Amino acid sequence: MSNNSTNGWDAVCAINAANMNQLFRNWYLANNPVNAEKGLHIQLLSSSNPGELILDVQLGPPEVSFPVDGQHQQANVSMIITSGVLLLCDVRQRIVNSAFILQPDVASITGTVDLTKAEGFASLGEVQLNLAAGSYLPAISGLDPNSEWAADLGAGIGTFFANNPVCVPLGGVNQSNVPDCLQPTLFEFCVQPNPDEPDDGCVLLLIQTNGTPGNFGPLPAYPIADGSTASLIVSNQVLFNQLFPAQLRASMSAAKLPLSFLGQQQQDGTYSAVVTDGSSDLGVLSFSSVMGDPASSNGQCTYYPVQVYDTSEVVIPFSGLSVGASGGQLSIAYDYQWTQGWAWKSVSGLYTDYDFAQTDFSYAAQAPVTIVDPKSCIVTFPSTGIPECQSHMDSKLADLFGALDPASQIQTSITQQILPVFQNLQVGDVDTFALQNILFYENSLCLKTGSLPGDMVLNGSATPAFSLSPDSIVVQPGGPPVHFTATLNGQTVDPSTLNWKLLPECGSLSGPGTYVPPATITGPRVAVLTASCGQVSAGHAMVLVYSPQPSNGLTVGPATLTLTAGQSAPFTVEDAGGNAAAVTWSLQPALGSMSQVGGVWTYTAPESITTSSRITLTATSTGNAADYGTATLTLAPMVEVCITPNNATISTTQPIPLTATAQGLPTVSWTVWPSSAGTLCVDDDDSFSATFAPSSDFAVAWIAAYGTGTAGEVVGVGDAWIYAAS
Repeated sequence: MSNNSTNGWDAVCAINAANMNQLFRNWYLANNPVNAEKGLHIQLLSSSNPGELILDVQLGPPEVSFPVDGQHQQANVSMIITSGVLLLCDVRQRIVNSAFILQPDVASITGTVDLTKAEGFASLGEVQLNLAAGSYLPAISGLDPNSEWAADLGAGIGTFFANNPVCVPLGGVNQSNVPDCLQPTLFEFCVQPNPDEPDDGCVLLLIQTNGTPGNFGPLPAYPIADGSTASLIVSNQVLFNQLFPAQLRASMSAAKLPLSFLGQQQQDGTYSAVVTDGSSDLGVLSFSSVMGDPASSNGQCTYYPVQVYDTSEVVIPFSGLSVGASGGQLSIAYDYQWTQGWAWKSVSGLYTDYDFAQTDFSYAAQAPVTIVDPKSCIVTFPSTGIPECQSHMDSKLADLFGALDPASQIQTSITQQILPVFQNLQVGDVDTFALQNILFYENSLCLKTGSLPGDMVLNGSATPAFSLSPDSIVVQPGGPPVHFTATLNGQTVDPSTLNWKLLPECGSLSGPGTYVPPATITGPRVAVLTASCGQVSAGHAMVLVYSPQPSNGLTVGPATLTLTAGQSAPFTVEDAGGNAAAVTWSLQPALGSMSQVGGVWTYTAPESITTSSRITLTATSTGNAADYGTATLTLAPMVEVCITPNNATISTTQPIPLTATAQGLPTVSWTVWPSSAGTLCVDDDDSFSATFAPSSDFAVAWIAAYGTGTAGEVVGVGDAWIYAAS
């Protein structure tokens, strides 16, 4: 990895789409998705050319991907519809034409949304998935995506999020007690597609510490290694031009070794921490065990009147000793060559003989990037090195040393003297600020592997300290029990030591961590399983409970629909490849009729419906009778919904109570158009009572009350108009 792998930023943190979606799911579950005020609950009323539509749905957690041709701060988003209803109606005439009863396998919302930077839980801000800044398209079985209904519904969803902002936190950057070169002062973000997996990609947090901002945009190479979902890159310049030289200077100073380290840029653009000044005086080296007591000498001599050579200290300069990155590890390298003189005594006891030897001393050490604790932000570099010394002597000097290995003798002597330098030549631990400064929603970076190809690259994932597995599951009513396991900091927790809770009570807990689905349901349900222990943050899991339509090889859309008297609806049948299938139909019971015009199958309800009936529509392949698909159609009587007052004028500071009456509907729901006109507060104990609180700039509010029974067996809608006083 070259020195520009961070695009000039001091550090970069990357998290891929799969890991982001896990974080979003954690946020979703922690915010109680079954609570309309906290979860992703959409209620909207939209006027369309064919009539009006009312959408009342609960959304699942957002899932993102990053297209190759996307913008630097945008993502594709998809949210399943976990439950809800889509009414196609004429609200003014209090007529419901049809009601799509929605569930996860047949309904979702997709779109392109912005990622934004905003103030949040981190001091320098956080990156958010901003659902208010997006364009959407519904994907609902049985609703033509090219129809005006679909276009109006997509526009209505965008308007709803614009007026009811939802920002899902991803991650932020904080400050803490770390060296200036590791202290974030600013960050930007962008997305980077994965060239090997087009729907994956990652979000980059581009971090500036005490340097200058780098170039905005994707990195030269995709930053996350295979098998990991997140990475942290600390630039080579930060490490070897700033952090390591300061650490090494402090280490040498504490050991009273006068070596000065500075960062130097190498020819390939990377930096190394290099000794620019400092030496070690080994004193006079002598060998009393050798005849003539040879000692180190600089070759200078005096006359007594014979020539006598001076002994002298051996001084090792450490200029050029470098600490850098090599082969994916931290590398320490030193090599010094010099001509070393030796003098020895004659029978007179004076140093009258002299010769010299070419001497080479080197030291090399490799230190792998070591993460002792994946949850720790500390990276260590345990290094061990081997000093080597070679001395090349002529025969005269070699004969003097005799059987003794001169190189070994010299190495031993030099090494003993110089060893303290290398014992203190240890790069200190690096606080990578991963935990303290880079934060994810109720999660933290878990860094497992590291390398040093130039910049320091750490790979792992952003994981919750406390988690449940599975964290999301789909079950059918009457299905077998599901067992959940809990993990705390990577260790399995005994489920009997935890407090387990299920909200709402859709199904039951038969024991610690064991969920039993309900025997029957009236419609799709979402339940949240929560486990907690003492002060530890809770772990969550999402349980989707619904009954998919029976099928074998064919899919019928819409899968679940309610029609009122005389209304009709088109149906599609597709094979496993998504191709239109040739089929025959059967209706059980045989109410209404199915006809085909221009290749489109259309069901028409009876002209009169006084009681609710449920029909199973079965499409059987004409080519293979074993292939079939089904849909459930409910024929529902329509009741009149009346709102009192039906027409009123109020001031912008005057809330107004509203009451709905609807014979035959057990409950009603409320919505207002435009959604910016104000808020509707429904009585907790009586869904037929609500209060409209206008916004300060509202001019008119169109309010609808509607209901579909418990499972679409009866439908009704009514409206009221509230005007602002002039």
